Amino acid sequence: MNNRHSLTSLKIAVSLVAGLAAMVAAEAAYRGWLYFRYPQQPTFFVLNKVNQQLDREFGLSYIPNSDALNVYIVNGIPVSLLEMNANSLGNMGREPDSYDTAPLKILVFGDSFTANGHDGVTWTDLLQETLSKTLSKRVSVVNFGRDGYGILQIFDLAAAQVARLKPDLVIMAFISDDLTRPRFWLMSDEAKTRVFRFAMPPGEADLRRAKDNSQDSSLIDSRVTKEWFEGRRRNPTAADPLLPSLLARRTQLENRSHHSSRFNPYWSLTSFFLYNRLVYGYPIRGALQPRGRLDSRIAYDDFAADARFGNDIATLKSLGVPYAVVHFPIFAELEAGMYLLADQERSLLQSLTGLTGKQPIDLVQDATGVDDNRKLFMLPDNHASADGNRFYARSVGEALIQDGIVRY
Repeated sequence: MNNRHSLTSLKIAVSLVAGLAAMVAAEAAYRGWLYFRYPQQPTFFVLNKVNQQLDREFGLSYIPNSDALNVYIVNGIPVSLLEMNANSLGNMGREPDSYDTAPLKILVFGDSFTANGHDGVTWTDLLQETLSKTLSKRVSVVNFGRDGYGILQIFDLAAAQVARLKPDLVIMAFISDDLTRPRFWLMSDEAKTRVFRFAMPPGEADLRRAKDNSQDSSLIDSRVTKEWFEGRRRNPTAADPLLPSLLARRTQLENRSHHSSRFNPYWSLTSFFLYNRLVYGYPIRGALQPRGRLDSRIAYDDFAADARFGNDIATLKSLGVPYAVVHFPIFAELEAGMYLLADQERSLLQSLTGLTGKQPIDLVQDATGVDDNRKLFMLPDNHASADGNRFYARSVGEALIQDGIVRY
C-alpha cells in the first residue's frame, strides 16, 4: 500500500516538474522570439505640443486654454494616449460651473490621475455631474490635478489655493506611488522640443546640463495626433515614418547621456510574458522599463521631516475648511484586493494619516462590483480609462455621501 502511494506521489511530482519545465521552456522560447522580432527600444513620453510651464513655487502649471496629447511609448510601442485639456483657469477639464455662486464649492488636488481625462472630460468633471444630480443642487468642482505630483506638492498647492478660493470642501486624491515622490520643477527648452524635470527650480545653467541628460524628459513632436496613435494601435506593422524618427531621437539622447541605463524587459523575472500575451494581449506587461529620474525618491519615512509639508497642514487646519483624502487604487491593487505598499510607503501613509488626522478613503473595496478591472485602465499604462474615470467619480461621490462629508 505504501509503495503504491509512493509511486503515485512520485508520478505526480514528475508530472509537475515536467509541466513546470515545459512552461519555462515555452516562456524562454517566446522571449527569445520577442527579442529578435522586437528588439529593445526606448521607453518615454512624447507630446504634440508644450502646454505646461515652470512655476517656481509649485513646480508646474498649465497654460490656460491649451491642449496637448501625451503618448506613452513602451519598448518602442505606443501603448496609451492621454488628452491634456486646460481650461481658462489653467486647470484640466471643463470650465467649473459658476464657482463663486455655487451652493457647494469643491477643490480637488491630485496627480496625473486627476489631471488627465478622455475627450476633455476628467473624473472631477464627472464628480461635479454626479453630486449635482444626487444632491439636487449646483455643485462646482475645480480640478487642481498636476501631472507628476506627489503628496508633498498636492498639499503645497492645496494650502495656497484653499486660502485663496475658500471652498466648502477639499479633496486630496493620490495613488500609492505619490507617497514617495519628491517635489520637482518642470521646464521646456527654448525650441520646445523637449520637457525636463528638475529637483530644484532651474536656472539657465541647469537647463543647459539637462539637454545633455535624457533622463526623465519628454519629447515634443507636432506630428503626434490621435489618428496616428489609433492607427498604430490598429496596425502596428504598417509603414510609419514618425515612430522610427521618435525612437531614433530618443536613442540618440540616451546614448549621449552619461547617466542613462537601459533596462532590458526580456530579462525581467516579475512577469510571465506568454501568459500576458494570451490573457492581456501585451507580453511585457508588468516588466516595463522604469522612468529615469533626475530627482530620486524622498529619503525619509515620516512626512514630519518635511518643514514645508508641516506648514501646509497647519495652514489647512487654520483655515477650517474640511477636506477628505482619497487613495486611488491602480490595476494591480484592484486585482490583489488591497493596496500594495512597500515598507517606506506604508510608513509614509501612516504618518500622513497621523499628521492630517484623516483616514484615507479606501476605494479598493468599492470595486467589488466591477466585472473586469482591466476595463478601468489603459493597460499596460496604469492611468484610468474613460470607464476608470467614471469608476473614480462614482466611488468618490458615494464615499463623500456615505461618510457624511457632503449632505443633502
